[in-house]
Amino acid sequence: MDWLSFERLVKQNITWVLVIVAVGTTGFLLGQSTLSASSSQTVELTGQTSADTVSELQSAISQEPVVEQAVPSENTDGLVLADQSGLININTASQAQLEELPGIGPTKAKAIIEYRLKYGVFLRIDDLLKVKGIGPKTLESLRPKVSL
Repeated sequence: MDWLSFERLVKQNITWVLVIVAVGTTGFLLGQSTLSASSSQTVELTGQTSADTVSELQSAISQEPVVEQAVPSENTDGLVLADQSGLININTASQAQLEELPGIGPTKAKAIIEYRLKYGVFLRIDDLLKVKGIGPKTLESLRPKVSL
């Protein structure tokens, strides 16, 4: 595309170009104001560091993070066994963990893991029906024991 064609294209679509620029600028400015409004623990660093600045930094670093999601329980090997409700997460469980479920032996556990690797995580528990060897009867026995 030569310069004249590009210039003609911009002139024909100038309204859209201006809208895109305005939206981008507005988004940037909103992001900046949100950052400055939400940074109540921000410490401004200058060329000099005072004792107050050091204590503020130490206080900010030592604060515990807020966890808003359920934290899975773990064994000493760091493997996820089940979530806090005691259910086995079919998206993260190992083969051995899956084999603990009713009606799931080594073959079906391996099939579940292969399905996850090939198609990604399960979005619904009913998606287990897509795994070879799992039918409606097995699914109903698994439903109260599994989570996503």
